[in-house]
Amino acid sequence: MAAAPRTRSPPVEGAARGPSPVSALRRYGNRHGDSGVRAWAVVPDGIAVEFRGGGVYVYTHESAGAAAVTEMRALAEAGRGLSSYISRHVSEAYAAVHPDRRAWRAAVRS
Repeated sequence: MAAAPRTRSPPVEGAARGPSPVSALRRYGNRHGDSGVRAWAVVPDGIAVEFRGGGVYVYTHESAGAAAVTEMRALAEAGRGLSSYISRHVSEAYAAVHPDRRAWRAAVRS
């Protein structure tokens, strides 16, 4: 039995075209095994960090500083030290907070 041909939905009016500038949340490496960070993602001019206790916090160049965002991205890639860095240097310097992953995704898509 042949599969039905796939059709594409028409583009949504006003929707951005091309790849999203936001990466999907990636599981944090957690090299020590005791990190409070669950996942992270690159966002325009920043980084989104999902914590084990819930909540996705977005740190941007404007809110935390470009140097801090660069350091957080490097620590996230390495899978080590991100939670400690955040608590010591930028804990309250987030641009936005979302109660969970679903809320973050909805905000990214809007």
